[in-house]
Order: sequence, then C-alpha cells, then structure tokens
Amino acid sequence: MFLDQLINALLRPLGAKLISTRHEERELRRLRALQARGHWAQPRYGAGLRLDKDANLRFLEQVCAPYRDALGALPRSAAHTRDGYYTDNIWFGAVDASVLYGVLRHVRPARIVEVGCGFSTRLMRRAIIDGGLATHLTCIDPEPRVDIQAVADEFLAHRVEDVAIERIVEPLHAGDILFIDSSHVVVTGGDVPFLFLEVLPRLRPGVLVHVHDMFFPYDYPESWVFELRAGWNEQYLVHAFLAGNEAFEMMWAGHFMWRQHREDVLTIIPHAAFATGAGSLWLRRV
Repeated sequence: MFLDQLINALLRPLGAKLISTRHEERELRRLRALQARGHWAQPRYGAGLRLDKDANLRFLEQVCAPYRDALGALPRSAAHTRDGYYTDNIWFGAVDASVLYGVLRHVRPARIVEVGCGFSTRLMRRAIIDGGLATHLTCIDPEPRVDIQAVADEFLAHRVEDVAIERIVEPLHAGDILFIDSSHVVVTGGDVPFLFLEVLPRLRPGVLVHVHDMFFPYDYPESWVFELRAGWNEQYLVHAFLAGNEAFEMMWAGHFMWRQHREDVLTIIPHAAFATGAGSLWLRRV
C-alpha cells in the first residue's frame, strides 16, 4: 500500500482525505505553456459557427433600439434599484441585460422557462411589467443566488435534470424562451448534457434559447482559469452541438460582438459603455 493510501485509510473514519498536488501542478504547467503561446489572446473556437457581425447588429438594433430609453433608465447600482436588479453587477451585466430586456419586450413570449435563476429573473420581471406582458415565468433552480420566489409565476426548487422533460419542452411554442444559466460543467447525468442532448433537440421550431457565459470564438477568460479554477467546460459541448447544426440559428453572440465590435454595439446601446464584458448567446430553433 502506498503511503498516501495508508494515510487516507486512517483519515476515512474522520471524513477527511489527503489529496496530492501532483496532478494540479502538472495541469498548471500545461496552462502556463498555453499562456506563453498566447492562447487567450486570439480567437480559438469559431470553426463551424456563424459569427456574423452584420446579422448580430441587425438583431441588436431590432430588439434594443425601440427600448433605448427604458434600458438607459435601468439602475446602475444597488442603491437605486426598486426591484433588486441593477446593471453594474458581476452576474448579469448591462450588455446581456439590454439584450434580454429587449428580447422580452420585442418578442412578447407567452412562456419562459428559466434554468438557473437570480439577477436575470428580476430583470425579466421588470421587462414583463414595463411591457404589460402576459408572460408566464417558470424558474428552475435548487439554490437560486437571490430570492426569486416573489417574481416567478412558478418556482421549482430542483435540479433541472430531475424535472420531467415534458415540463420543460411542452409549454414552449414559437416565440417562447428557454433561458439557460447552468452549472457550466459537463458531468455524467448532469444538467448540461441533459439540456443540450435531451431538451434542445426536442424544442419546437421558433423557440428562442439563451445560454449564459459563452465566449465564442474565445476560450473561457484567462482569469477564470487561473484564479477562479472553475473547471467549466460547457462551452466546448455547446460549440460541438452548434457546429454545422442547421437546426439552430445563432441570433446573438454577445462576447464576440463586445470584444471585436464594441463601438458598433455601443451605437445601439450607449448606456452600456461602462460594461466590462458580455456572455449571452441567443439561438432560435429553426
């Protein structure tokens, strides 16, 4: 028996475990080598994706321009919010918020199913109220980041993969929205494989899909990899799902537009000039 196995056998009754740092050190060396080669400075993951600047700008103009005054009036700080949402936050900031608000006001969905709730939920309720919408908002999250029960029409405190797939797919028709802000990690039987391999292929044509924290055509942010050590890998599955996939149209790739065409974006949503990033991806089931 190796020494670490012996130590762990002694620690097991205490609910503790000795973990070697060897694998972590090897992984850090690998990442440092990527860093030295400029991995995060250049777009890496765009093959097979329709990243069309002009189409993205047309979409942004269509959903945001009519509501520019309302978007500009969204509170920037917590001190000025009346419903819990403000744009200067690290979870769902000004650019992503502008598009979400505009989509709701423009499309006027009858149903939204939101997977992963928080600041976005509060913003959706704001858009529903401002637009006088009759939208039914279903929220699915075992542990919401903020209290959203007061703003959800239906709240399921469950992991989405434990919810009957019919409860997610059946209510959604053309013009409705499936909003995804998942665990961002592909694991056996987890939420990400469930959503992209079971739910999305079953959606009706015309359903809109939002996926958060997508950075196409770039990798996950360098600081997240080195400092947060998040271990997220959802984006790679989403890329593989979308590459050459004629069943889904990419309507808006927020990070691509913010990083490569920021000035064009700000001509449409100038109130978002202070934003530090964007990560929303909008799709439409064809």
